[in-house]
Amino acid sequence: MESAAPLGDSTFSMSQKIVLRQTSAIIRKYGAFSLKWQNSSLPMRLIREKATHVELKTKYVQNSNYFEKYIDDLMEYFEFSEEIKMQGDKLIQKYNIAKLEKHQTIYHFDTIHANGIDVVVRNANIDETGFLCVHTRRTDHFAPSGLGFTVPAIKFILNRDKLDKVFMFGDDERFMNDVLNTIKADEKYANIKGIVNFNTTIGEDLYLSSKICSAFLISTSESTFGWFLAFLVQNQEKVYFRHNMRPESGAYSGTMRHMWKPLFQHEETNSIKTLCGNRYVFLFPLCFTE
Repeated sequence: MESAAPLGDSTFSMSQKIVLRQTSAIIRKYGAFSLKWQNSSLPMRLIREKATHVELKTKYVQNSNYFEKYIDDLMEYFEFSEEIKMQGDKLIQKYNIAKLEKHQTIYHFDTIHANGIDVVVRNANIDETGFLCVHTRRTDHFAPSGLGFTVPAIKFILNRDKLDKVFMFGDDERFMNDVLNTIKADEKYANIKGIVNFNTTIGEDLYLSSKICSAFLISTSESTFGWFLAFLVQNQEKVYFRHNMRPESGAYSGTMRHMWKPLFQHEETNSIKTLCGNRYVFLFPLCFTE
């Protein structure tokens, strides 16, 4: 197979170039790639690389910046096995829930006035019959999910997207029940429907995420499995994650897709906010939404 022609700088948008610079910073600090690629010009080296395959020796293999422009084509080849479909549909029947129909996202625009500036924001409306799905990770992680962020983040998304059902993915059944019980203890959320999904296979979880989630929260941004669960959600503009813009931090989330929404938590009040638009606006902050 012949290699594609080298790509020029015009191939990438400003936000993508920012991602490349951030990726380069991680490489310089952590030596994430093999020695051949350890230099500050790595992103440009990859753009001009003629090889049909490039091995990336990095733990952040879920970084979609390497294949973002091909995702639509790649997804045409992706299909669950008949066994996984059957097992997943049995779980959906067990939980007495409905699969989301393939939706068409409808866009509308709002104008938000902040700091003397009118900001036009694109919002996405989808079928609100689905769940807010939440991935938690506790038992084998250096930065496990905690109630302090997960609970207020769930409340924030339920309010923002007008949802009333929560579906929990995770490896700690007691913690997931604690999350739901803590939320329901608040009178405002006492009637939400909550489901704890535990002891299922990876394939079943991925199938469920692709079929029932109207929105998705990655409570531990470094979790690779959380990333792939979110990657299969039908509406990619309704994926939220705990965000940290500092590359030197262990909680750096620079591998998230550009349309996913970062959630920021106030250190004193624990309140949750997100950006008005694309997350890269953070570099030129205009406004936050409650």
